[in-house]
Amino acid sequence: MGGRRTGAPRISNRFGRAGLVVRLLVLTAAVALVAAPAPPSEQPGRQGPVIGGPYGRLLADSADLGPARGEHVQVIVALRDTTRPPVLMGWADKHGLSVRWQPGQDWAAVEGAPEQVAEAFGVAVHNYRSPDGQVFFAAARQPDVPVAVRAEVTDVGRILGYGRWPDRQPFPSTFPATG
Repeated sequence: MGGRRTGAPRISNRFGRAGLVVRLLVLTAAVALVAAPAPPSEQPGRQGPVIGGPYGRLLADSADLGPARGEHVQVIVALRDTTRPPVLMGWADKHGLSVRWQPGQDWAAVEGAPEQVAEAFGVAVHNYRSPDGQVFFAAARQPDVPVAVRAEVTDVGRILGYGRWPDRQPFPSTFPATG
């Protein structure tokens, strides 16, 4: 009779069953790390809902030209109160962005290169060409308030450069309903 048992597979590695168990545990841990969701700031285009309404229709009717490059991008944020927002300013500086805020205002403009705005807010910022030929930047998803600034920031406006006001003009302090 041959000396081989039937049923259980034969393990022919020098570490035996213990080695196999360790390798399976390492493989399982590696798969779990790869499958785990990345923090929002590392998921451009995955944060917040896809924007609908007129803004969503504008993007659907426009040609997506790909990631925005080299253009100045701005997003308005609502502040908890009218005091200077040092946490927001520090966070923005860490992300290579600037903050434009006026004393007494309950909002601020966060500005910077499109790549930096996209990374900081966790949304993809693309250039689009509208049906009338205007090239503009936009994010198809509504950015969430970054965790690091929630003590000072209550809401984030839309990232949209279509029909922009001239630079350095005042912005409204109210945020229209989404849609």
